[in-house]
Amino acid sequence: MKILKILFAVSIFLSSCVTSNTIQLPYYKSEISYFESSAAFFENGNIKKCRLADEAKLNGFHCVSWIHFFENGQIRQFQTAIDISLDSVSIPAKSILFFDKQDHSEVRMIYLSQHTIIQGVNCKGGEKITTSFYPNMKLRNCFLVDDQEIQGFPCKSSLMHYVSFYENGKIKSLTLSRDLSIGEMNYSKGSYMELAEDGSVKNVKSK
Repeated sequence: MKILKILFAVSIFLSSCVTSNTIQLPYYKSEISYFESSAAFFENGNIKKCRLADEAKLNGFHCVSWIHFFENGQIRQFQTAIDISLDSVSIPAKSILFFDKQDHSEVRMIYLSQHTIIQGVNCKGGEKITTSFYPNMKLRNCFLVDDQEIQGFPCKSSLMHYVSFYENGKIKSLTLSRDLSIGEMNYSKGSYMELAEDGSVKNVKSK
């Protein structure tokens, strides 16, 4: 009898975990289906986050799994169900996109689901590895898959230091993957370099 009671309690718990519901999203004039146990709400009644029970198409995006919203109802972050392209940036399916806190229509950060070449740079993908962008979707910061020469600078692949860029695409900072000579100056492997937009060296921190 005790075992039956335990099994019954477990079945009730599991059924509550998979019970789905629907909610209208006024901002997108659309409806989503979500698992009730996953939902959280703002004080104004708008949904804050939930795990989608079915794929949802919002503002042209195919969303799956967890989705988060700003208080005004716009998407804060979501996982894309399909490969997408934003301003010529190819983003693989299952990547998680994060919108800007100030301008909710702009993607500022992505957890790429796999390694991806963006604007000639081989950016590392994987869980919670950040790749960030300017409002025009120009690459801002990324972690490299492998050591890579970028604009004449040998850049080291490291999860401790990202490579950063100016909005015009010029490299802004990097860690050297090998010794480098520029004119009469010599810089050792492992040095962290900060560059001006014209490519001149602003600051160097030796290893």
